[in-house]
Amino acid sequence: MPRALITQVASLSSHDGPGIRTTVFFKGCSLKCCWCHNPETICSFPEFEWLQRNCITCSQCESVCPMDSIDFSRKFPFPISQNSCVHCFKCVDVCPTHALNRVGRYYSEEELLTRILKDERLIHSMHGGVTFSGGEPALQAEFIEPIAMNLKERKIHLALDTCGKAPRDAYDRLLPWMDLLLFDIKAMDTECHKQFTGLGNETILENLQYIAAQIKTKKLPVRLWIRTPLIPEMTATRSNVSQIGEFINTHLVDVVDKWELCAFNALCTDKYKQQGKDWAFEDVPLLSTNEMSDLLNEAKRTAYSIATVTASGLTKK
Repeated sequence: MPRALITQVASLSSHDGPGIRTTVFFKGCSLKCCWCHNPETICSFPEFEWLQRNCITCSQCESVCPMDSIDFSRKFPFPISQNSCVHCFKCVDVCPTHALNRVGRYYSEEELLTRILKDERLIHSMHGGVTFSGGEPALQAEFIEPIAMNLKERKIHLALDTCGKAPRDAYDRLLPWMDLLLFDIKAMDTECHKQFTGLGNETILENLQYIAAQIKTKKLPVRLWIRTPLIPEMTATRSNVSQIGEFINTHLVDVVDKWELCAFNALCTDKYKQQGKDWAFEDVPLLSTNEMSDLLNEAKRTAYSIATVTASGLTKK
């Protein structure tokens, strides 16, 4: 029976498409964005997190670890050695306070559908829908497709949140069932994109143009929203925004309804600490209101044919 690894099914989401939505976060991603706000979704296998505030240092986890990877006598903020841990999760099973938790659970199609449909009445009453996010959900297209078919029969609005780095046949499977595609364009310069995410952007942009062509030639009802994360001194430059705007205006004008500039914040810092991962962006400041305004004006200037060009997220004065 097909199964998919999922970190969370989140009700009452308001940032992943129109209305109030239920968002499914699939685990496993094609990219490794250095600023990622969902680090728990990058790896395609179950991991663990340690919640220091819950820990009573009872050492039960230490006593059952077969690799001696846990040592509370060590003077570092995370008690588990990532180098020797084999993710057997015996430590999670014995933890009495849930200080140690498994990140990522396998769902069957039936289990996920049942969980989503618990929110069905709320979704309809709030003019929302279901968003498949991640990680990169298109990597698990075979699993998503029958669920999407079922949800469409119930007239539930569906969105796919993708980085664009997935096999083309994954989009062929999923596009006919989607109402909305949330597609990231992070950087137009492929070398910068590789530096920031681990891979160049050639396939991503090719997939985006392929998707746009499929929407137009097959008259698919799915619409496109482009999203760009604005990372200070990385993607948040007038040059990058200008290049993305020109690309959208040239290649996507007939299918894109919205381009959203998403301001960086460091609110995910605790996620990295809970997984014992270093994160270079912990002290990176917010963009200023003036910086955001300047980038938004540049986006509107270059993507002038797009109906809605907007900015979201926290800024500082």
